Amino acid sequence: ADPEVRAAQQRMLAYARDTRDVIRETLNSSADPEHRAMAAWAIGYLGDKAEAARELALAVKDAYAPVRNNAIRSL
Repeated sequence: ADPEVRAAQQRMLAYARDTRDVIRETLNSSADPEHRAMAAWAIGYLGDKAEAARELALAVKDAYAPVRNNAIRSL
């Protein structure tokens, strides 16, 4: 594995833990579909996969395709 990529993943894990509530709120209620898509991607970095799956359950039905795609990828 590429050490730079691994370091970026580690930073994203820390970011997701530190901003968990903001990511959730964005995913569940942002009017901006691009923000929801990014939140669906970021929530996959939560350490608790069961929690992420619960949060993504509705996102896989989002009207905006990139949100659905990122939700499925994050699962």
